[in-house]
Amino acid sequence: MNVAMAASANPSPAAPSAPMAPPTALARKVPENPFRCDRLVTYRGRTLPCDSALRRDGESLRSIFESTPTALEELDAYQAGRNSIKFAAYTGSAGLVLALTSGLLTNLFIDESRATARKDVSKVLQLGGIGIAVGGVIFGYSHLRSNEAHLQQAIISYNAAHPDRPVEILFKTEF
Repeated sequence: MNVAMAASANPSPAAPSAPMAPPTALARKVPENPFRCDRLVTYRGRTLPCDSALRRDGESLRSIFESTPTALEELDAYQAGRNSIKFAAYTGSAGLVLALTSGLLTNLFIDESRATARKDVSKVLQLGGIGIAVGGVIFGYSHLRSNEAHLQQAIISYNAAHPDRPVEILFKTEF
């Protein structure tokens, strides 16, 4: 009984604390999306986002460019070009789906008795799907590169009209 009273009078020593990371490891921020690339714009000493997840790309520049019609035209061309790039992505995805499901499609629509026709049609669908996917990638990449020239031209037009308050585009990556 005395042992039980002694144990309750002297509680057991505190459990060891969890190990702590060094302060430098805690201070380093881990990016939420390591492949994210933000385009920022410096204007009158402030850094503003160029693109938004909620609005069209480059839309934040519209209020800056409103006094320069040529810059607005280039910005409109840039934003219209972004929509056609989405079409290239959808086309490339459809090509991949066609290539991957070619065997299933031939099995559904061609009888087992026509084995040679099945193989030929499957091969044509595979090659056609791969061709559509590759064409979509090539079109999308080339159109994306040429479309960025519209945004650069809009900034150049604005800076030529307003050399006292230039706009500069910056890139910020978290990778």
